[in-house]
Amino acid sequence: MFCLYMGKGLSCILNWGAFVYDKIRSSIVTEATRKPTLAMIAERAHVSKSTVSLALSGAERIHPKTRQRILALAEELCYVPPRERLRSDGVKTIGVLLDRQFSWTGESFFTRIVQGVENEAELAGCDVLVATVDVSNDDFRRLPAFVERNMVDGVIVVGITNMPYLQELEAAGKHMVVVSGGDEGLLRSDYVLNDDYQGIRQEISHLKALGHRRIAMIGACLQHLSNLQRYRAFRIYMEEMLGGYDRELVDVSGTKDTPAEGRQMVERLIDNGARFTALVCMTDELAFGALEGLKSKGLRVHDDVSVVGYDDFQFAALCDPPLTSVRIDCEDMGEVAFQVLRNRLQGYSVSHPQRILVGPDLVIRESTSKPPACCYQLKDIGFRASENHPNNDK
Repeated sequence: MFCLYMGKGLSCILNWGAFVYDKIRSSIVTEATRKPTLAMIAERAHVSKSTVSLALSGAERIHPKTRQRILALAEELCYVPPRERLRSDGVKTIGVLLDRQFSWTGESFFTRIVQGVENEAELAGCDVLVATVDVSNDDFRRLPAFVERNMVDGVIVVGITNMPYLQELEAAGKHMVVVSGGDEGLLRSDYVLNDDYQGIRQEISHLKALGHRRIAMIGACLQHLSNLQRYRAFRIYMEEMLGGYDRELVDVSGTKDTPAEGRQMVERLIDNGARFTALVCMTDELAFGALEGLKSKGLRVHDDVSVVGYDDFQFAALCDPPLTSVRIDCEDMGEVAFQVLRNRLQGYSVSHPQRILVGPDLVIRESTSKPPACCYQLKDIGFRASENHPNNDK
């Protein structure tokens, strides 16, 4: 468990870091945001991106009126299908490399990114070769066959954090885009990331508006860039918005991003005497377990403790109570990654590596509410509402 001390010096550093981050984030303008995209057409046509894709590719199952409306919007926005942009450049095949540990479930954050790459590539008439790799061993050095045999024009790497492996892959000479993985400072490749700082800021702002002051956090797998950024963002915005946080309310020592780990972590916090009225979970999977852990300690989620997750998996809306969470358009991240790689291969990009952020949205559900106005108690544990709660300042 990380032990942090928020002294005056560190406070100034974090505040300055937040200021600099906001300036950098506000200055980021990407090729994907300047040009019309499938998402823009879908929003204006009130249909899904897949429906737009099918309509533009001439699929017969799309209703003629819907297809006509989509084609008209595409013409109005001057949308140029990637297939036409790629045709003259001879880009035929790209490779996608995924950490094997994330390849077993269709609900995975990372497999949805791969789906986004495939969606955009299909529309562009570009073939995709997907490989999974186990890079948990630092001595692992085998590159995918499609790189060694020169079968792809470029590579999109998803969720891989093993830096020696990424550096060797980069040294192979292929254009590479890293999505939610690796260490930005050690690679010369382009990055596509979820704006995790913005997501955590939305959560803290939401909880603060409800009246929460004692906010806990549980997290795991800080070797993954997204998780590490969420942890850093929690520290920054708790300091910025609430003047700091209690280090005894933070446990990011988890080694597995699973419901079982989430339950164990929240139960351990409570058993150690931690008192909080809100809980920020680094991922939805941890939150699913935290909900059960709180209930096992006699606490009512929503009434006694508010809980927020992150990623907005499809099961978040089916929890009891439904989980407030940050929604990430993972498919959009994959689509943007394809566009970035395409631009590199066509020579349209700037010379220096790009860092592209995809914005998240907070989805508010029944797992969050105002803190309890009175004290509450767990079985065998003196777990009470914070003395600093505004409703107690009377």
